[in-house]
Amino acid sequence: MNAIRRILARHPLIPVVTLHRLEWALPLVEALQQAGIHILELTLRTDSAWDAITLIKDEFPDFCVGVTTALEAEQFQRLPDTGVDYIGSPAVTESVLQKALHCHLPYLPAAGTVTEVLWLSEKGFDTLKFYPAHIMGGANALQHFEAIFPQIRFCVSGGIGHDTALEYLQQSNVDWVAGSWLVLQKDLQENNWQHITQKAQKLQASLKSLPKWSM
Repeated sequence: MNAIRRILARHPLIPVVTLHRLEWALPLVEALQQAGIHILELTLRTDSAWDAITLIKDEFPDFCVGVTTALEAEQFQRLPDTGVDYIGSPAVTESVLQKALHCHLPYLPAAGTVTEVLWLSEKGFDTLKFYPAHIMGGANALQHFEAIFPQIRFCVSGGIGHDTALEYLQQSNVDWVAGSWLVLQKDLQENNWQHITQKAQKLQASLKSLPKWSM
């Protein structure tokens, strides 16, 4: 189950984006790349998201594109043809898991409780998204998870901002944070690509000041 870990290895900061207009896709990628971020996760809440995956991968083949809200059978059936690098789900049942596995794409399932983490661990997953982190106990929950599941690494998502992202990334079992605070809808609507770049650069600089990420 380490394919997802290999994909995410160089990407501790993962913007989560809902694209309402396809024409935002390429300028957004360019803005992120200027800040040294070469990944994003798209939600599948809009029709534009589907075309955006293919457009981004055609124009920027090395840019990593994931999706983060896959739950329905039709979504899982369509995703392999888009060029997406990995898929994720905000919640997982046996049915959702089987659909995801049939995609034969790297999969990042979400868990919010000890029971859910244990269930996915027993299914062979060692890399999970902790979601929604701000509701399910945040850093305290992650510390408990580490004591029980030392082999599992987490991507934390839900209620994250600049400061909380840095706090999570200091924890030994957290290798990634994902959230929408890096790319706000207001900036997309106003085509404020410079602000997106500046905000991401600021977070990158803060990240490098942490001992865990200073190498």
